[in-house]
Amino acid sequence: GGAVRVAPGGELTLRRVTLADNAAAQGAAVYAAGARLTIEDSTLSGNSAALGGAIYLDAGTLSLARSTVTGNRAASGAGLYVAPPAAAGLQRVTLTGNTATAAGGAIYAAGSVTVAHSLLAGNEAGSRGGGLFNDHATVQIDYATFMNNLAPAGGALDGTGTSTLRYSVLAGRALCAGAVLGGGNLAD
Repeated sequence: GGAVRVAPGGELTLRRVTLADNAAAQGAAVYAAGARLTIEDSTLSGNSAALGGAIYLDAGTLSLARSTVTGNRAASGAGLYVAPPAAAGLQRVTLTGNTATAAGGAIYAAGSVTVAHSLLAGNEAGSRGGGLFNDHATVQIDYATFMNNLAPAGGALDGTGTSTLRYSVLAGRALCAGAVLGGGNLAD
């Protein structure tokens, strides 16, 4: 991690912090390996890495709440990269303007990801999943808004795993590709 690295077995809580303009191979703002990470009321912006522009979660768990992840860059997972068998939970998070040259503009999910009451807007991927790319993972999304995310396949959501999307709003072009289950969604 360019700014913060959490070692296996470690536990870290970040509250009301800004992690900006960092660079690393993985997780330019935060790299956590087999650790328990909590980030609340924070901003992660302008970070750049090959994988996980802002956060790279390698095993362990992440709780990300009431935070903004914006303007980060990576090959995959510009906002957040979740490697297996990691698990990430996002609650009331805003992910905007993140850019991946390959997949997962905002989120690349190879581990378990839950997203609730969050906004994914204006994120972009060069190949698949402008908002989120599901790589054979378990993804649950409830009460989220996907707006104007861009990718050649699945501007909002794409993947090789099955995602469950419920009570959410999707707006923009090329909304979903791949297997998506759920209901109660509104798409324009």
